[in-house]
Amino acid sequence: MSVCFASCVNYWEAMSVSKKFHREYTGIDTLISIDGYYYFEDSTGLNTPIIISKDGGFKIYQFGYFNTQEELQNVINRFGYSKGSYTLVDDTIKIKWAFLFDLMSYYITSEKYVVENDTTLRLVWRACERCQTSDGKKRASASNIRNDIYKFYPYSIDKK
Repeated sequence: MSVCFASCVNYWEAMSVSKKFHREYTGIDTLISIDGYYYFEDSTGLNTPIIISKDGGFKIYQFGYFNTQEELQNVINRFGYSKGSYTLVDDTIKIKWAFLFDLMSYYITSEKYVVENDTTLRLVWRACERCQTSDGKKRASASNIRNDIYKFYPYSIDKK
């Protein structure tokens, strides 16, 4: 019974982060391009596309690395994603998103992106606030400090 209770608490927190947040125009489109997605690229390929909308909504696709934009777009068009919400403070986008890892149990992750220019974001911080291993212990994480560049790719996407 206590396991269900803990999971349900986590469920409601995840819903407040990903679905039941206050939706209003944020002005993000005056700082960055939002008619497409941002992606991280390193020596292994393209990774982790994210979509940011005008109303405080956020989507992240976590399916590994891809060699081309076409492969990445195929994932965006055909597969699921995790949802979240963001706040905009000056040139910093503060994001929280929820990732389902077990029945009614979620990882809740926080990230901070700094706007470099209208087509480039820099992920500077990531932390998993509510991450646990299967035995209930807090999951160890690597350094929260990041320096990942996300580039914009224009693409028509349903942002709902």
